[in-house]
Amino acid sequence: MRAGLFRRAAAGLVGVDEQTISRWFHRGASEARGLYREFFVAVNRAESEFMQSATETLQAAATTNPKHVQWLLSRRFPELYPQWSPKTSQ
Repeated sequence: MRAGLFRRAAAGLVGVDEQTISRWFHRGASEARGLYREFFVAVNRAESEFMQSATETLQAAATTNPKHVQWLLSRRFPELYPQWSPKTSQ
């Protein structure tokens, strides 16, 4: 997930059913401690690390093409920046 895999793909790689992953995740969200909580925290951390990496990549790409940051702003702050896509800006 740290590399951007969806939970379904990660589940398939480790041989666990997608619904099982979902149950573990939601159970961990509601528990204060224990294995399920650790799983919940680890999944959140991995997904957050991917988001950070992807955002940094977009920001770097924006130095040569500002459309990348326009896209990011429209997704991150939709109430402030109208949705932008290459098709609507041409």
